[in-house]
Amino acid sequence: MPSLNTEQFNPVTLSMPVQHKTLATRAGLGWIGKSALLVTKEYGPAVRLGSALTDADLRTGTPTDTARCGNCRQCVDRCPARAVVGNNWQAGMAREGAEPGEAIIDEIE
Repeated sequence: MPSLNTEQFNPVTLSMPVQHKTLATRAGLGWIGKSALLVTKEYGPAVRLGSALTDADLRTGTPTDTARCGNCRQCVDRCPARAVVGNNWQAGMAREGAEPGEAIIDEIE
């Protein structure tokens, strides 16, 4: 599990920045699809994420390190804005490899 930077903890709001998709893949809930969304076997990308940090001894799944999309391109082909890059995700890859970035913004302008 990646360590959390407690220096970013806000004692007023009792909050801190958390990468929910990263925590979800580490807990074995799913993988990051070509759409850069968390994808689960049961619900696909139709999930809403939230995180609770605890030191309780909870059962987790096996951490996911790679996408299970393979050659599937449904999200790429169906995106009307062509905003889905279509790269297969793997843990540790640069965010730019999974998101459209400047190319789609230039095209929209």
